[in-house]
Amino acid sequence: MKILCLGDLHLRYRRPEYRIDDFFVTQFNKLQWVFDLAVREKCKVVIMPGDVFDSFSASYLVVSTFLFHLWRYSKQFKTLAVYGQHDMRYHSTRIDNTPLHTVESSGLLKVLDHNPYQLFDSVFYGASWGCEIPQVKTEGTNILVTHRMVIKSDKLWEGQSDFEYSRRLLRTTGYDLIVSGDNHNFFVDEYKGRFLINCGSLCRMKTDQAEHKPSVVVYDTKAKDIKVFEIPVEPAEKVFDLATSEKKKEKEKMIEVFVDSLSESKELGLDFMSNLWKFVRDNNVSEEVVKVIEEVLKSEEDIR
Repeated sequence: MKILCLGDLHLRYRRPEYRIDDFFVTQFNKLQWVFDLAVREKCKVVIMPGDVFDSFSASYLVVSTFLFHLWRYSKQFKTLAVYGQHDMRYHSTRIDNTPLHTVESSGLLKVLDHNPYQLFDSVFYGASWGCEIPQVKTEGTNILVTHRMVIKSDKLWEGQSDFEYSRRLLRTTGYDLIVSGDNHNFFVDEYKGRFLINCGSLCRMKTDQAEHKPSVVVYDTKAKDIKVFEIPVEPAEKVFDLATSEKKKEKEKMIEVFVDSLSESKELGLDFMSNLWKFVRDNNVSEEVVKVIEEVLKSEEDIR
């Protein structure tokens, strides 16, 4: 049996900041491309490892369009998923009033939990966001679908602490295949013939993902091997307003330097203050940054 493994979909109605394309159409075109691939590869199962929706308040249009796509392909393959924190209402385990629960209620998608779910030649388990990984209770090919921060080696940012290493999960859990979500970067890890697949996000949500190549993986339960497929994408400059994004980053970096100098300065001269507020006016600094500057200035006055 072949299984197609996806990453975080983050289906949404509104266009992410700096995207300049029709993002609503783009995301569902990508999803249709993936589903068509599943049919071509004769996959019997499609896996979605959480954060199917970008928010528990996803619009009716997003939910209905997703349902339509699932319905179109429902006779071709079975769709399995778990909950990510974005699928949950305020990260609560009460999931009855969520878009993903609505989709599951349609019968077009199965949400996995700690109970083994037999499908064809494999047994599937689920660990949604915040849930412990269930112990393997069955013989044969055992597959875990989970939404948790998993990394292969390097931390994603300085000081990152809430994560698990892919190799450790492969060594200690006993699953033949683990499909994880939450980490928006693509990677695959292998240990003694067992795989952990983390496909990352379906779409590039932020400009720092400009070089991200959305991909999916097909896993063969008999051959115990994988095939990676890159999803076609437009060049970053066609879907992102990179110039505006860079200008904002430059401005915020300059403000950060100002704020750091304010924090270290024991005396604030009038000339310096005049230059600071002139910079703020001339560069249309956001209200959030202005508030930070005001808070720093107030703390300096309190100290003196």
